Amino acid sequence: MYCWFSFVKLNKENISKLSKLNFKNLSESKETSDLNYFLIYPSPEQWFFSIKDDLINNDYKSSFSFLDDKFIELNKIYKDTITFKNEKRPIVLSLWQFESLSLKCLEKYFSNSDETEIKIESCNSKKPKFSFELSEILKLYMIKKFPEIIKNYYELELSSNLFGREPDKELFEITDKYLVSKYLKIFKKLSNFEKIKNDGTKNLEKLKDKILEKNENLDDLKKENIYLKNLINDLKEKNKINQISICELQEEIERQYHNLILRDKLIINQSDQIKRSIRTFST
Repeated sequence: MYCWFSFVKLNKENISKLSKLNFKNLSESKETSDLNYFLIYPSPEQWFFSIKDDLINNDYKSSFSFLDDKFIELNKIYKDTITFKNEKRPIVLSLWQFESLSLKCLEKYFSNSDETEIKIESCNSKKPKFSFELSEILKLYMIKKFPEIIKNYYELELSSNLFGREPDKELFEITDKYLVSKYLKIFKKLSNFEKIKNDGTKNLEKLKDKILEKNENLDDLKKENIYLKNLINDLKEKNKINQISICELQEEIERQYHNLILRDKLIINQSDQIKRSIRTFST
Protein backbone atom coordinates (compact mmCIF):
# COMPACT_ATOMS: atom_id res chain seq x y z
CA MET A 1 0.00 0.00 0.00
CA TYR A 2 1.25 3.47 -0.90
CA CYS A 3 0.71 6.59 1.14
CA TRP A 4 1.40 9.93 -0.45
CA PHE A 5 2.64 13.01 1.30
CA SER A 6 3.70 16.54 0.42
CA PHE A 7 4.78 19.55 2.42
CA VAL A 8 3.08 21.78 -0.13
CA LYS A 9 -0.69 22.00 -0.64
CA LEU A 10 -1.86 20.08 -3.73
CA ASN A 11 -4.77 21.13 -5.92
CA LYS A 12 -7.95 19.09 -6.41
CA GLU A 13 -6.79 17.63 -9.73
CA ASN A 14 -3.62 16.17 -8.19
CA ILE A 15 -5.45 14.79 -5.18
CA SER A 16 -7.98 13.17 -7.52
CA LYS A 17 -5.15 11.59 -9.54
CA LEU A 18 -3.60 10.18 -6.36
CA SER A 19 -6.98 8.81 -5.33
CA LYS A 20 -7.34 7.04 -8.69
CA LEU A 21 -3.97 5.39 -7.99
CA ASN A 22 -5.52 4.18 -4.72
CA PHE A 23 -2.97 6.16 -2.71
CA LYS A 24 -3.97 7.30 0.75
CA ASN A 25 -2.89 10.53 2.31
CA LEU A 26 -0.38 9.70 5.03
CA SER A 27 -2.13 11.98 7.51
CA GLU A 28 -5.38 10.03 6.95
CA SER A 29 -3.89 6.55 7.01
CA LYS A 30 -4.47 4.51 10.15
CA GLU A 31 -1.95 1.81 9.26
CA THR A 32 1.56 2.27 10.59
CA SER A 33 3.39 -0.79 9.24
CA ASP A 34 4.18 -2.15 5.76
CA LEU A 35 3.72 1.25 4.21
CA ASN A 36 5.34 2.49 1.03
CA TYR A 37 5.72 6.22 0.82
CA PHE A 38 5.30 8.50 -2.17
CA LEU A 39 6.66 12.02 -1.66
CA ILE A 40 5.95 15.05 -3.88
CA TYR A 41 7.82 18.37 -3.93
CA PRO A 42 7.27 21.56 -6.00
CA SER A 43 9.72 23.29 -8.32
CA PRO A 44 10.62 26.90 -7.45
CA GLU A 45 8.62 28.05 -10.51
CA GLN A 46 5.51 26.33 -9.19
CA TRP A 47 6.06 28.07 -5.87
CA PHE A 48 6.43 31.44 -7.61
CA PHE A 49 3.17 30.85 -9.41
CA SER A 50 1.40 30.02 -6.16
CA ILE A 51 2.45 33.34 -4.58
CA LYS A 52 1.84 35.58 -7.59
CA ASP A 53 -1.16 37.17 -5.84
CA ASP A 54 1.26 38.57 -3.26
CA LEU A 55 2.92 40.49 -6.08
CA ILE A 56 -0.37 41.96 -7.19
CA ASN A 57 -1.40 42.97 -3.67
CA ASN A 58 1.93 44.47 -2.56
CA ASP A 59 4.25 47.28 -3.58
CA TYR A 60 7.21 45.72 -5.43
CA LYS A 61 8.61 48.96 -6.85
CA SER A 62 11.70 49.20 -4.68
CA SER A 63 12.11 45.81 -3.03
CA PHE A 64 10.88 42.23 -2.84
CA SER A 65 11.71 41.95 0.84
CA PHE A 66 8.02 41.58 1.70
CA LEU A 67 8.26 38.14 0.03
CA ASP A 68 11.18 36.94 2.17
CA ASP A 69 8.83 34.95 4.39
CA LYS A 70 7.54 33.14 1.29
CA PHE A 71 11.06 32.17 0.24
CA ILE A 72 11.89 31.07 3.78
CA GLU A 73 8.73 28.94 3.70
CA LEU A 74 9.83 27.34 0.41
CA ASN A 75 13.23 26.51 1.85
CA LYS A 76 11.57 24.91 4.88
CA ILE A 77 9.43 22.80 2.54
CA TYR A 78 12.59 21.55 0.84
CA LYS A 79 14.37 20.90 4.15
CA ASP A 80 11.38 18.99 5.57
CA THR A 81 11.07 17.00 2.33
CA ILE A 82 14.76 16.05 2.51
CA THR A 83 14.38 14.97 6.16
CA PHE A 84 11.31 12.90 5.33
CA LYS A 85 13.18 11.35 2.37
CA ASN A 86 16.14 10.36 4.55
CA GLU A 87 13.94 8.85 7.26
CA LYS A 88 11.26 7.03 5.25
CA ARG A 89 13.11 6.24 2.00
CA PRO A 90 10.06 7.05 -0.15
CA ILE A 91 9.64 7.25 -3.91
CA VAL A 92 10.28 10.94 -4.60
CA LEU A 93 8.82 12.75 -7.57
CA SER A 94 8.69 16.37 -8.67
CA LEU A 95 5.19 17.79 -8.67
CA TRP A 96 5.39 19.03 -12.27
CA GLN A 97 6.56 15.58 -13.41
CA PHE A 98 3.74 13.87 -11.52
CA GLU A 99 1.28 16.19 -13.25
CA SER A 100 2.78 15.52 -16.70
CA LEU A 101 2.78 11.69 -16.46
CA SER A 102 -0.35 9.81 -17.48
CA LEU A 103 -2.34 7.81 -14.98
CA LYS A 104 -1.77 4.66 -17.07
CA CYS A 105 2.04 4.94 -16.86
CA LEU A 106 1.96 5.65 -13.14
CA GLU A 107 -0.32 2.68 -12.49
CA LYS A 108 2.05 0.38 -14.41
CA TYR A 109 5.11 1.67 -12.56
CA PHE A 110 3.63 1.40 -9.06
CA SER A 111 2.12 -2.03 -9.76
CA ASN A 112 5.24 -3.81 -11.05
CA SER A 113 8.04 -1.20 -11.30
CA ASP A 114 8.05 -1.40 -15.12
CA GLU A 115 9.75 1.87 -16.08
CA THR A 116 9.80 1.36 -19.87
CA GLU A 117 6.68 3.32 -20.79
CA ILE A 118 7.09 5.86 -18.05
CA LYS A 119 10.68 6.60 -19.17
CA ILE A 120 9.53 7.21 -22.75
CA GLU A 121 6.71 9.47 -21.58
CA SER A 122 8.95 11.25 -19.07
CA CYS A 123 11.65 12.00 -21.66
CA ASN A 124 9.02 13.45 -23.98
CA SER A 125 7.55 15.71 -21.31
CA LYS A 126 8.95 19.17 -20.64
CA LYS A 127 8.84 21.21 -17.48
CA PRO A 128 6.07 23.77 -17.92
CA LYS A 129 6.86 27.48 -17.89
CA PHE A 130 4.86 29.24 -15.22
CA SER A 131 5.17 32.59 -16.91
CA PHE A 132 3.59 35.66 -15.39
CA GLU A 133 4.64 39.26 -14.88
CA LEU A 134 7.88 39.61 -12.85
CA SER A 135 8.50 35.86 -12.48
CA GLU A 136 12.08 36.34 -13.74
CA ILE A 137 12.73 39.01 -11.12
CA LEU A 138 11.53 36.62 -8.42
CA LYS A 139 13.96 33.99 -9.70
CA LEU A 140 16.89 36.38 -9.71
CA TYR A 141 16.01 37.69 -6.26
CA MET A 142 15.98 34.13 -4.93
CA ILE A 143 19.33 33.29 -6.55
CA LYS A 144 20.99 36.33 -4.99
CA LYS A 145 19.42 36.23 -1.53
CA PHE A 146 18.41 32.57 -0.94
CA PRO A 147 20.98 30.34 -2.71
CA GLU A 148 20.32 27.58 -0.14
CA ILE A 149 16.88 27.07 -1.74
CA ILE A 150 18.54 26.14 -5.04
CA LYS A 151 20.97 23.70 -3.35
CA ASN A 152 18.15 21.97 -1.48
CA TYR A 153 16.02 21.81 -4.62
CA TYR A 154 18.89 20.26 -6.58
CA GLU A 155 19.47 17.69 -3.82
CA LEU A 156 15.83 16.64 -4.17
CA GLU A 157 16.19 16.46 -7.94
CA LEU A 158 19.19 14.13 -7.59
CA SER A 159 17.30 11.81 -5.23
CA SER A 160 14.07 11.99 -7.20
CA ASN A 161 12.79 9.37 -9.66
CA LEU A 162 13.67 11.19 -12.87
CA PHE A 163 12.60 8.34 -15.18
CA GLY A 164 15.21 9.17 -17.79
CA ARG A 165 15.06 12.94 -17.66
CA GLU A 166 17.97 15.15 -16.61
CA PRO A 167 17.93 16.90 -13.19
CA ASP A 168 16.70 20.46 -13.33
CA LYS A 169 19.95 22.47 -13.48
CA GLU A 170 18.54 25.67 -14.90
CA LEU A 171 19.01 27.67 -11.71
CA PHE A 172 22.60 26.41 -11.29
CA GLU A 173 23.57 27.31 -14.84
CA ILE A 174 22.74 31.00 -14.44
CA THR A 175 26.02 32.98 -14.68
CA ASP A 176 26.84 36.45 -13.41
CA LYS A 177 26.97 37.68 -17.00
CA TYR A 178 23.50 36.28 -17.57
CA LEU A 179 22.28 37.91 -14.35
CA VAL A 180 23.55 41.36 -15.38
CA SER A 181 22.02 41.05 -18.84
CA LYS A 182 18.76 39.71 -17.44
CA TYR A 183 18.59 42.39 -14.78
CA LEU A 184 18.85 45.13 -17.40
CA LYS A 185 16.10 43.61 -19.53
CA ILE A 186 13.83 42.89 -16.61
CA PHE A 187 14.16 46.28 -14.98
CA LYS A 188 13.42 47.86 -18.35
CA LYS A 189 10.31 45.71 -18.47
CA LEU A 190 9.58 46.64 -14.87
CA SER A 191 9.79 50.34 -15.77
CA ASN A 192 7.33 49.78 -18.59
CA PHE A 193 5.11 47.83 -16.24
CA GLU A 194 5.29 50.67 -13.71
CA LYS A 195 4.36 53.14 -16.48
CA ILE A 196 1.36 51.00 -17.41
CA LYS A 197 0.44 50.87 -13.73
CA ASN A 198 0.72 54.68 -13.41
CA ASP A 199 -1.30 55.20 -16.59
CA GLY A 200 -3.91 52.87 -15.18
CA THR A 201 -3.96 54.88 -11.94
CA LYS A 202 -4.43 58.12 -13.88
CA ASN A 203 -7.23 56.61 -15.93
CA LEU A 204 -8.80 55.39 -12.71
CA GLU A 205 -8.65 58.91 -11.24
CA LYS A 206 -10.26 60.30 -14.40
CA LEU A 207 -12.95 57.67 -14.14
CA LYS A 208 -13.52 58.58 -10.49
CA ASP A 209 -13.90 62.27 -11.49
CA LYS A 210 -16.44 61.30 -14.15
CA ILE A 211 -18.32 59.19 -11.62
CA LEU A 212 -18.39 62.14 -9.19
CA GLU A 213 -19.63 64.39 -11.99
CA LYS A 214 -22.32 61.87 -12.91
CA ASN A 215 -23.29 61.57 -9.25
CA GLU A 216 -23.63 65.35 -9.01
CA ASN A 217 -25.78 65.35 -12.15
CA LEU A 218 -27.80 62.52 -10.67
CA ASP A 219 -28.32 64.53 -7.47
CA ASP A 220 -29.54 67.49 -9.55
CA LEU A 221 -31.91 65.22 -11.45
CA LYS A 222 -33.19 63.78 -8.17
CA LYS A 223 -33.83 67.30 -6.85
CA GLU A 224 -35.59 68.25 -10.09
CA ASN A 225 -37.63 65.07 -9.90
CA ILE A 226 -38.72 65.91 -6.34
CA TYR A 227 -39.66 69.43 -7.48
CA LEU A 228 -41.73 68.07 -10.38
CA LYS A 229 -43.45 65.56 -8.09
CA ASN A 230 -44.38 68.36 -5.68
CA LEU A 231 -45.60 70.48 -8.59
CA ILE A 232 -47.74 67.61 -9.88
CA ASN A 233 -49.19 67.10 -6.40
CA ASP A 234 -50.01 70.82 -6.18
CA LEU A 235 -51.69 70.69 -9.57
CA LYS A 236 -53.66 67.64 -8.51
CA GLU A 237 -54.84 69.49 -5.40
CA LYS A 238 -55.80 72.53 -7.48
CA ASN A 239 -57.58 70.27 -9.94
CA LYS A 240 -59.56 68.73 -7.09
CA ILE A 241 -60.51 72.19 -5.87
CA ASN A 242 -61.48 73.25 -9.40
CA GLN A 243 -63.55 70.13 -9.83
CA ILE A 244 -65.38 70.88 -6.58
CA SER A 245 -65.97 74.47 -7.72
CA ILE A 246 -67.28 73.29 -11.07
CA CYS A 247 -69.65 70.87 -9.38
CA GLU A 248 -70.94 73.60 -7.08
CA LEU A 249 -71.37 75.96 -10.03
CA GLN A 250 -73.23 73.29 -11.99
CA GLU A 251 -75.55 72.70 -9.05
CA GLU A 252 -76.20 76.44 -8.79
CA ILE A 253 -76.97 76.66 -12.50
CA GLU A 254 -79.39 73.74 -12.19
CA ARG A 255 -81.12 75.44 -9.27
CA GLN A 256 -81.42 78.69 -11.20
CA TYR A 257 -82.75 76.85 -14.21
CA HIS A 258 -85.28 75.06 -12.08
CA ASN A 259 -86.36 78.39 -10.53
CA LEU A 260 -86.76 79.89 -13.99
CA ILE A 261 -88.98 77.03 -15.06
CA LEU A 262 -91.12 77.46 -11.95
CA ARG A 263 -91.33 81.20 -12.55
CA ASP A 264 -92.41 80.66 -16.18
CA LYS A 265 -95.09 78.27 -15.05
CA LEU A 266 -96.29 80.75 -12.46
CA ILE A 267 -96.43 83.55 -15.02
CA ILE A 268 -98.36 81.32 -17.44
CA ASN A 269 -100.86 80.42 -14.71
CA GLN A 270 -101.31 84.05 -13.75
CA SER A 271 -101.80 84.95 -17.39
CA ASP A 272 -104.46 82.28 -17.78
CA GLN A 273 -106.28 83.57 -14.71
CA ILE A 274 -106.21 87.13 -15.99
CA LYS A 275 -107.60 85.99 -19.32
CA ARG A 276 -110.43 84.10 -17.62
CA SER A 277 -111.21 87.13 -15.45
CA ILE A 278 -111.36 89.38 -18.50
CA ARG A 279 -113.71 87.02 -20.26
CA THR A 280 -115.93 86.91 -17.17
CA PHE A 281 -116.15 90.69 -16.96
CA SER A 282 -116.89 91.04 -20.59
CA THR A 283 -119.89 88.77 -20.43
